[in-house]
Amino acid sequence: MPYAWASQPGAAYTGRQLASELVRIIQDFHPDTVIGPDGRETHPDHASVAAFTLYALDEAGFTGTRLTAFVHFKHYPYPWAHLPGTALNPPPQLLSPGTAWLALLLDSADNAVKIGLLKSVDLTGFYDLTILNGVLTAAGQPTVGGS
Repeated sequence: MPYAWASQPGAAYTGRQLASELVRIIQDFHPDTVIGPDGRETHPDHASVAAFTLYALDEAGFTGTRLTAFVHFKHYPYPWAHLPGTALNPPPQLLSPGTAWLALLLDSADNAVKIGLLKSVDLTGFYDLTILNGVLTAAGQPTVGGS
C-alpha cells in the first residue's frame, strides 16, 4: 500500500493482499455487525468492494449480522433531487419477499451509538488516525479515535 496511513504501509497493492488485510481486520475487531456495499451495486468500484467484503467475511468465519447499503442502482435513488424529509424507498426491482429494508436517519455516528446501532470504540493505538483527523478538523467535523 503506497499510503503511510494504510493499515499495512508498503504491502503489495494486490487483490490478494487486500483480501488478506480485510480478513485480519475482521478477526482483530471481532465485529458483531458489518455494513458494506450491496453486491448488486451498479458502480464497479462499489461492486468490487462488496465482493471483497463478502469474501473476507466468509474467510474470517464471521457469523454476525451482515447488512448492505446501496448508493448506485440503475436510476436509484429516485427522484434525483434534494428532498429533505421525503422517504427514500428501495429500488422497486429489488423488492422481494424475505428481504428486509431498513431506513436510518442519523445526523452522526454519536446518534448511532445512542440508539444502540453502534458501540463506541476507542481506536487509539490501533491505527494511526492523524491524517484522517486532520481532514476531519479541516472540514469542521469532530475527530475520531479518542475515548
